[in-house]
Amino acid sequence: MIKDIIRGAALVGYNKFILFFGHGQAFMTNYTVQELGLEGYFVVSIMFQNMVKDVHNQTFQTPFWHADEAETSVGLYTHPQYVDMSKAAKETSSGMIDSRFIQSPSEASMCKPCRFDEGTFSMPEYKDLKLGIIGDATIASRDKGEKYVQAVVERTVEFIQEIKTKFPAGIKPPVK
Repeated sequence: MIKDIIRGAALVGYNKFILFFGHGQAFMTNYTVQELGLEGYFVVSIMFQNMVKDVHNQTFQTPFWHADEAETSVGLYTHPQYVDMSKAAKETSSGMIDSRFIQSPSEASMCKPCRFDEGTFSMPEYKDLKLGIIGDATIASRDKGEKYVQAVVERTVEFIQEIKTKFPAGIKPPVK
């Protein structure tokens, strides 16, 4: 679907594409970017957690996982009407492989052999988690979410400005 959208947008004149995603789609965007690049499209894929690993570690006490401190904090900042902190809890998954071997989306360390998206590491959530939380949502806050989101926005703008400087509007990057 992503490839079809980009191909269609290119037909009407768009020539630079950024796929902006969270931690669940990494495996798909890597292949999509490579395949589209081979077809001659300028496409980059940004996992926002990669841009702000330093801010994550300065802001949050725990690594980025699922419905945890980080995601709940972001929700408290961006969509507070949908976050009910009376239901916040702390929960961990059993994991099929010990977490010391798996790098979370927010960890800057490269000394773990596997990234979170490079294998079948988790038990199915319906078997393992009662609440769907991997981490501690109880320590989330709006202020943490604001600091994190602002850093993501600032660094995204900086990245887009870099592309616009090298390849202004109407200029197709020479990818093929």
